[in-house]
Amino acid sequence: MKRQIISMIALFMGALFFLQGCSSGQLEVAENIKVPEGKAVIFFFRTGKGGGAIKFHVHTLEGKPVGYLGKSGDSFSLVVDPGTHHYWSKAVSRNDVILTVEAGKVYYVKATIKMGAVVGRPVLEQVSLENVPK
Repeated sequence: MKRQIISMIALFMGALFFLQGCSSGQLEVAENIKVPEGKAVIFFFRTGKGGGAIKFHVHTLEGKPVGYLGKSGDSFSLVVDPGTHHYWSKAVSRNDVILTVEAGKVYYVKATIKMGAVVGRPVLEQVSLENVPK
């Protein structure tokens, strides 16, 4: 019986480690983004140790998918015109982020999973470069 409990704990810990992913290299990518003249860049990145089984797309307000954040460590960037941009993601419940961007600048959006009672949900939040993991 004791051996079975230890085996179950080891299996659970292994699964947790597998699902959390790896979040290395995002800062290096973020620091080297080149912004085209007259445009802005929005850099989306996923962090977190839990919720690795929850995968989601980021969409424009109109519903067009613009990127995929499948696990911790995933990232993508969008080159956009200056102005207001509205993005959302959804696993079970929807979360939105609205950014007003200026030409020549880079904006950072952190995506995490907030665990609920039964399932997690994606959370999009605008942050500064200092919040991008190394």
